[in-house]
Amino acid sequence: MLTVKTLNRYTELCGNAERMEHAQALERFSALLEDRYLLPADYTEDDLFELFENPEAISDEQFYSLYYYAGIVLSQVPEILKRYGKQK
Repeated sequence: MLTVKTLNRYTELCGNAERMEHAQALERFSALLEDRYLLPADYTEDDLFELFENPEAISDEQFYSLYYYAGIVLSQVPEILKRYGKQK
C-alpha cells in the first residue's frame, strides 16, 4: 500500500537530486516520451542490464528529468490523498 510516509521518502530522494549538481531538465515532462528516449519494443532483460551498466546510455538531461518531474508529481500526491480521504 502506498502511504504518505513512502511518498515523502521518494519526494526526499528527488529533493536530494535537486541539491546535487545536475544537468538541465528537459523542457517538458512529455519529452521523456519521445522516441529517442524510449527503449525499442524488442529490448530483452539482457539489453536492459547492459543499459543500466552503461553510464553513457542515458543522457544527463534525461536522467535528471526523471527525478525532477517525479518530484513535482510526488509532492502533490499527499494533498490529493488528503482531499479525497485516502490518506493512510
